[in-house]
Formats: sequence, structure tokens, C-alpha cells
Amino acid sequence: MLLDLNHNSPEVIWKEILSKDDRYKITRFEKGGFVVQEITDGDAIEDFYKYYAENLNHIKGYVLPHACFQKLLDIFSPDEVRVAVLTNNGLFAGGNLTMLDPARKIAYFTFLALNRNLPNKYSPTYYLSWEGINWAWENGYERVSFGRERPDNPRVRGKQKFGAERVPIHSRVVLLSKTASRLYQLRKTFQGGGQADDPFPGQVS
Repeated sequence: MLLDLNHNSPEVIWKEILSKDDRYKITRFEKGGFVVQEITDGDAIEDFYKYYAENLNHIKGYVLPHACFQKLLDIFSPDEVRVAVLTNNGLFAGGNLTMLDPARKIAYFTFLALNRNLPNKYSPTYYLSWEGINWAWENGYERVSFGRERPDNPRVRGKQKFGAERVPIHSRVVLLSKTASRLYQLRKTFQGGGQADDPFPGQVS
């Protein structure tokens, strides 16, 4: 699922693509006092990992070990990886780990952390997606990858709400990216899940 920011800028997404209800789900966090912070230290990723693992266990996905995330932040520069967490006075709502390819101007939403014990009125995936899209736009990225999804997966609809479209993915081409290749090798080291040729498995929610 790929979002072309040259075609759908954040302004277009907000005014023409997102529904009134979707916009309300986003602004609810701002009105509720939630803020986004960036994590750059592998030792500070505890909460992100906790809710990443809980989310993957909930949907019966493969959970990468904690050491993989620590290593990821140690070996990748801030130009290659961004970890954004959504919190309010110590309450963790969610987080998004994005792999970055500045040369190709693509941001890959790669790992998602979710607190599934929040009240039902909160939908962290909406705010995290919106915040990530705006960050990518403000930092000169032209495309945002929401990850792979099967056509019948209900998560496809949620990503389409932001203007993302299904496009053919040629993994061997993606692997030519330096960042993608290094992440692929890191996942292999920790015997990560997903297909062997899928360095950017995408977020799961």
C-alpha cells in the first residue's frame, strides 16, 4: 500500500479524502493532550517494544526479539529510522517505527506498537498514520509505504482512507536500497518473521 504525496498532499488528504469521522478520531488525541515524541536511543525503546509485542501476539503475528530493536536503533542513523511514540502524562497510546530512504524519498511504516487497553473512543492507528504522513511531507519525502496487505485484508480499507493505493511490489528492486538491505540482514540475524524477500513487512494493526 503506497501513498503518493505528490498526488495527495496532507492538505488534500485532510480536506478531500478523510471523512469527518476520521478527522475526529485524529483531533481527539490533540484535544486529549496526547503528544508525539521521538525515540533515538535503543535503551529507551522499552514501552514501544512492550506494546509492539502485545499487538503482534494479539493478532498472532511473529514477534521479533527486543534485542533486534535495540540493535536497529544502534546501527541505523536518525536519517534512516524514526521511532515516534504517542503518549499523555506517561500513558502510552501507540508508536510507529518508520524506516527511511532519503535517496528515493520513501518512508516505510514498518513496525507498529498499540495499547489495546485504551478506551474505545481512541484509535491510535489513525493519529500515528496522520502524524507520520505529515512528518514525511515536511521532511521532503514523496511516498509513504503502509506495507504489504492481501486484497481481502480488512486493514486495506483503513490505509485507503489516507489515500494509499495497492501497487505491485518487486522485492528484489526494493533490496537495492541500502537501508532495506541492512534491515533485511538484521532480520535474518534475529530470525525474523515474514518472507525472506520482504525487508519491509509493513505495520500490522
